[in-house]
Amino acid sequence: MSSARGDRRFEPFPVRIDMDPATTDLSREVLCTRLDDEMVVLHMGRRSYFRLNSTATRVWEGLAAGKSSAEIVADLCATYDVGAEEAGRSLEALLGDLERCGLIVRSGQNG
Repeated sequence: MSSARGDRRFEPFPVRIDMDPATTDLSREVLCTRLDDEMVVLHMGRRSYFRLNSTATRVWEGLAAGKSSAEIVADLCATYDVGAEEAGRSLEALLGDLERCGLIVRSGQNG
């Protein structure tokens, strides 16, 4: 996911995302700050920090804005030279990684 794609219309993507961004929240235990096109995320409870690359930062900001998976995938396709199916798979993998690291939680589980 590296080069800009330009203006295009997007069709709904055929990939099923098990963890829908609309049903996830950023963990209350994280602080984050943007540095250029990347994001640094500190998990206070685990005392660990993470650096998100520019692509993951776009997803993170989409999650923070409450965007749906379709909106995030469309954003990725508009920004990078990637098809909707590949972007959907990448989004699903990233959501799983973020959940395993405790950076996002399923809605209603943010204690």
